[in-house]
Amino acid sequence: MRFYLNISTIIISCLLFACSASEYEYPDNNNVSPESIVDIQLKPNHFELVADGKAEIDFNPVLFKTEEKIPVLDDRIDPSWIKYKTVTGEEISRTFSTSDPSFVGSTIEVFASVNNVVSDTISFTVKAPLETSLYNEITFPVVFHITQTKDEVLNYGGEIPVGKIDKLLKRMNDVCSGELSNSPVGTDTKIRFKPALYNPDGEDLREPGINRFIVDGQVNSDNMYKDFIRENSNINWPYDKYLNIWIFTDSQRAYSDFSFEVTELCKPNAVFTGTDLSNKPQGLNLVEVNEGNWNPVPQDYGIKIKSNLLNSQKLIFNRESDNDFMHYLGNYFGLLKTHTHRTNATIPDDYCDDTIGYLPGEEFYKENRTTIKETASGYRFVSENIMDDQTGLHKSISEDQMIRIRWVAENCPGRSAWKSDFAFTGED
Repeated sequence: MRFYLNISTIIISCLLFACSASEYEYPDNNNVSPESIVDIQLKPNHFELVADGKAEIDFNPVLFKTEEKIPVLDDRIDPSWIKYKTVTGEEISRTFSTSDPSFVGSTIEVFASVNNVVSDTISFTVKAPLETSLYNEITFPVVFHITQTKDEVLNYGGEIPVGKIDKLLKRMNDVCSGELSNSPVGTDTKIRFKPALYNPDGEDLREPGINRFIVDGQVNSDNMYKDFIRENSNINWPYDKYLNIWIFTDSQRAYSDFSFEVTELCKPNAVFTGTDLSNKPQGLNLVEVNEGNWNPVPQDYGIKIKSNLLNSQKLIFNRESDNDFMHYLGNYFGLLKTHTHRTNATIPDDYCDDTIGYLPGEEFYKENRTTIKETASGYRFVSENIMDDQTGLHKSISEDQMIRIRWVAENCPGRSAWKSDFAFTGED
């Protein structure tokens, strides 16, 4: 992650044309013409671009009509006014993408102009796509253990529908395949997820990938449901054969901040003795354990979520809770946050050089708590990385993050279910 301090956030329409409401207090909504523009600034959405023909740099122009640097509202600007050129003279559009290998390793410098007003020059580096052929596709067999009480089923909406599970599983695959994003540094992780077809006894699952558990009385939520899961073997399936995802309704509100107090604690914390640690991802506290003697608790090898994460993403400002499910899947694979909600803090290092970090701040427009983020170094971007905050779109994984995920999947116990096909065949 490169470290940048944020200036402000702006409404999402700024990415569609030139600029909208911003850090400046009074946007200029008077009549405007090309001749009235006195300044133009470019705020690109990244400092790197993968040359795969899909990744895209957006230059994000901001136009000003007055010397006081009050931006002109985007609905008063004709995009055709703005011309973009490289310093070598090529005319380009507002967004740039390439699959030309001759660009790899080069730094492209771009400026914009409106009439005789010229912006400062910005630059970005073009890099080669990862050699994805070096990474085999791996498939995790997933089982969603849905725990509900009889009272919840009978009186509060019935069983959680299979459609919600199918939708989440599809999204997991779409994000990990890079289908949903044209992020400048996004990639296909070559990781896939499929519903388990057989239970640990080799019996067909009535609903693929779903194991329903209806409880008389209340669910024991002590110790982050650790005791409940361990006491009920029918929802504690072998971690070397299944990716266990436990879903609880927490109707008794045992946890005031379920995602922060329970879900977020599922992260890799061990490697088997003898593992080559030369390329171990930084920022993880991995303890060496003897294979065969590892005695993990459920949060060491599965993901515990509250059922509300199956619904539409919640936008919760000013606290670290209830992020999107993909954020916690990234957490499961050892990715770290790209942000912090604490003011006057240091951006947490996620040890990925191709992600952009950001901070909030009371002096900034909406404290950088909308989908659009901005940094003091001049970058403006849609927060779509899966490790961005809860206002983000959570649909992109960077190349450096992919390398980190793959190491964890290969080496960390509790992340090895992809090495077994038992869940798909019912046979060892």
